[in-house]
Order: sequence, then C-alpha cells, then structure tokens
Amino acid sequence: MELAVEKLRLVKQILEINDDKLISALLNLLTMTNSENSLTEEQHQGLLLGIKQLDEGRRVSLKDFLRK
Repeated sequence: MELAVEKLRLVKQILEINDDKLISALLNLLTMTNSENSLTEEQHQGLLLGIKQLDEGRRVSLKDFLRK
C-alpha cells in the first residue's frame, strides 16, 4: 500500500482509541522513536566508521573487547 494510505489508516485507528493508558503508551513510543532517530553528526560518523570496519573484516570479539 501507499504510505499516505497507511498513514490515514493509522490516524483513523488512533482516533477510535478510548483508552487513556493506550494513548499515553503510543505517545511515549513515538517520542522515544523520534529521539532515538536523532543522532549527532559525530554519532552518525562513528556508526558509519564501525560499519566500514566490519565490512573490511576488522572485528573484535566481545570476549576480547571486555578484557580491555
């Protein structure tokens, strides 16, 4: 389905909710999701570097990492 159609379906379902706790849980989920998607440039670059290193085969086992 098209994204716009899915968004409208979601809005309709939310409008039908009459449970305060469920609305609060949805708001918390959306807030948490939005804040987790906001990386600083430094964090973003660090993740890209880590992915590049993994792709190049440069890895450290968890056991070795924890020893350091």
